[in-house]
Amino acid sequence: MNKGIIETKLEASGLSVRQFVNEAWPFNCGVLTGNLLYISGHTPTINGVPQYIGVTGDTVDLETAQKAALLCLENCMGAIKTVVGDLDRVSKIVKVNGFIASAPGFDKQALVMNPVSEALVDIFGAKHARAALGVTMLPGNVPVELEMIVEVVDI
Repeated sequence: MNKGIIETKLEASGLSVRQFVNEAWPFNCGVLTGNLLYISGHTPTINGVPQYIGVTGDTVDLETAQKAALLCLENCMGAIKTVVGDLDRVSKIVKVNGFIASAPGFDKQALVMNPVSEALVDIFGAKHARAALGVTMLPGNVPVELEMIVEVVDI
C-alpha cells in the first residue's frame, strides 16, 4: 500500500504510525461521529508493551517524558489510520489532551507536550487546542497518555 502525504511527513519527522488493537479492550481505539474522530487515550507502548514506566519529575526526567509523549502520538496516528483508513483524511487536529503522571511539585506538563504539538503543527500545518494535565498515576504506571479529537473528510 502506498503511503499518503501525511504518513510521509510523519516519517520525515522521525515518527512512525503504530497500529495495535486489542480485541479484548472494552472500548474502541477511536470513534467517528459526523466528521469528528475521538481518539481514545494512548500510552507509550509498542504492541501493547509499555516502553516507559514511572512518574515524571521523579523516576522519569523531562526529556524521557517528551519521548514517551511522541510515542503516544505515534499510537494515536495508528488509531486514526485504523478507524478511517488513511491519515490524509485528517483535515485538522482539533484538540490534544496530554495526561502526565507527575511527582509533587512537577509543573512542566506543558513542556512535556510541546514536542507533540510542534510535530503536529509541522505535519498538519496548523495549531490546535491543547490541555496538559498533571495526574497522580496512569494505567500501567506509564508517564504520559494522549487523546485527540481530529476532523476528517472524505477523499
